[in-house]
Amino acid sequence: MIAANLDLLIQSAVAGAQVQAGQRPTGDLPAALFAGAQVRERGVKMPDWTHAEEEYIVEHYTSLSDAEIGAVLGRSAIAIHIHREREMNLPGPSKAPGILTVNRAARMLGMVSCHALGYWFEIGLVPGYRLPGGNMCRLIRVDEFTRWVCNPTNWIYIDIDKIADERLRRMAFERRRRWNDDWWTTSQVAGYHGVTIQDVKRYIQLGYIHGVQPAFSLGGRELDRTWKPWRVLRSEATRPGLHFWTRAEIRSGRRCWSEAADAWILKARDRRGLKFTAIGRTMKRGPELVRQRYRALTERKTE
Repeated sequence: MIAANLDLLIQSAVAGAQVQAGQRPTGDLPAALFAGAQVRERGVKMPDWTHAEEEYIVEHYTSLSDAEIGAVLGRSAIAIHIHREREMNLPGPSKAPGILTVNRAARMLGMVSCHALGYWFEIGLVPGYRLPGGNMCRLIRVDEFTRWVCNPTNWIYIDIDKIADERLRRMAFERRRRWNDDWWTTSQVAGYHGVTIQDVKRYIQLGYIHGVQPAFSLGGRELDRTWKPWRVLRSEATRPGLHFWTRAEIRSGRRCWSEAADAWILKARDRRGLKFTAIGRTMKRGPELVRQRYRALTERKTE
């Protein structure tokens, strides 16, 4: 391994000298490293670096590879790399101002590991990019990441109360204050109304309250285990008039039905032959409740 690395270092030095001398590089090094290199006549010096060239490097080195920048400026990738690091003293693309790695972004959110954020990066949930040229480094722009974190829609994935970065935490808290709402778990909704979690999930499935689930898994290691808990807006869970009827109350007929509603259920079912799902849709009620009421009405008629 040491010998192989030494050979590669020697080849790079020789090839770089050939480029500086105006010759085409020889050897087994990837040609992309010398993209844009200008072959000069012997003794002709390459022009000095201009201010415009350096401005182009500063603007694009976090999004383009050295070879791509060299192709535009008419210089080799090695020349771009050496000038950028040694003479311009620019940090690497992953350490540039305004750029985050996935690992650093996960630490800012207070996550124990970066697996979940890395998975969201790969599927496009979290905005980011990779450097071209086969670079596996996953990078995220600070401004784009800040907007993503401060979007309440994304708070079903992250807990802003656990954000470790103080500046990002303050911004998220201010956004929540102006939003004036919050995402509740089914446990919080159940505790507020004094019912069980299953009652809350049943109401969500029946369409009585609106809940959302993450479109993607909250984990990052075992993607087949899609952990997608329900979330309900606080404003939705506490809206006036929302009452949770238990199954026992439904069976006992304690749920209030108007005479017009009862007449429509009998007419829609007996005369028109509509299914309970279709009837419930017209009444904005779940098919289970309509079915229970229909049975109670038909039993009353036979008595």
